Amino acid sequence: MSSQSTSSQGDLIYCSACGHPNPPWRYECEECKTSLVKPEAGGFSRSRERPGCVTAYAILLWIGAVGATLGGVAAGISEGEVLVVLGGLVAGGLELGLGIGIWRLKNWARIIVMVLQGLGVIVGLISLFMGNLISIVSLAVGGYILYWFASHGEYFD
Repeated sequence: MSSQSTSSQGDLIYCSACGHPNPPWRYECEECKTSLVKPEAGGFSRSRERPGCVTAYAILLWIGAVGATLGGVAAGISEGEVLVVLGGLVAGGLELGLGIGIWRLKNWARIIVMVLQGLGVIVGLISLFMGNLISIVSLAVGGYILYWFASHGEYFD
């Protein structure tokens, strides 16, 4: 299905260099990579839509934040270790903040996700070379997430 069928003809932005029709959320032409000139919005701006996969990723980060916080607090209390409790709170807070950044389409959050996924891919490769075949699943998932965030920077500020 082409990009023309996903938007009405009035919503398309035509490239000034090659004439290719582009969806309104693009910042550069899909064909020639020339920066697109957005038409004037008549006094109001239309917000970008967050892709569903980004929404899902942010929600998963928030769920992970709750898990890290509760897990750290529970482990710290059972062991009587204040530092473990604090570690859980810090980890949960960082994950919550990253989820908010992804939800708001912030480029700094996209870069952090790419770094973390890249590290996960490296760890997965090491694990695979050490004979853990199940790490193929985490490699595939982490690799795809890394690829998606690296190739879809146009969504992020």
